[in-house]
Amino acid sequence: MATKCLVVNEWILHDLQADNGTKAQEESYKFLQKLKENGDCIALIQGCVWHDKAWQLMKHTDPVRRLLSQFLQCNILSDSNTCKLLSPSQVVPLTTDIVNLIPASDIYLIETYFSSKADTLITNDLPFYEAGRKIAGLNIELRDDFLKRYSS
Repeated sequence: MATKCLVVNEWILHDLQADNGTKAQEESYKFLQKLKENGDCIALIQGCVWHDKAWQLMKHTDPVRRLLSQFLQCNILSDSNTCKLLSPSQVVPLTTDIVNLIPASDIYLIETYFSSKADTLITNDLPFYEAGRKIAGLNIELRDDFLKRYSS
C-alpha cells in the first residue's frame, strides 16, 4: 500500500517529453523511479486531461521519450500500487468558493486531490500554486521545492 498519494500536474508529462529541457527530463524520471521505490502513488481521474496526455506520450518515436513513456505506463500508471485511478463517479464535487478560485482547466487537479485523499498536489504553475494556498485542507507544493525534498 502506498505511503504517500500525490497529485502531479502536467509538468511531469512536459518534462518527460523534454519540453523543459533534458535536466528536467532526468529529474522527472528520477522522481518516478523514487516514487516506485518508496511505494508512493500518483492519483488520477480516469479520462482526465492528464490521463489522456500520458497516453499521447506513447506516440513519440524518439527512443528516449519512448523509453520514459514506457516506464511511466508500465511501472506507474498500469500498477494499482503506484497509480490510484479514480472513476468519474468517485469525484467529490468542489464548493463554489473553490471553483471560483481556480482556473477551469485546473479544477480536475483539485478534484483529484480531495477525491483521492492525496497528501500533496505538486505544480510548477505559480498562479495556480498561489490560488491553491488559499484552499483549506490542500497541501500544495511547487515542483522544484518538492523534488529537492523528495529526492533527498
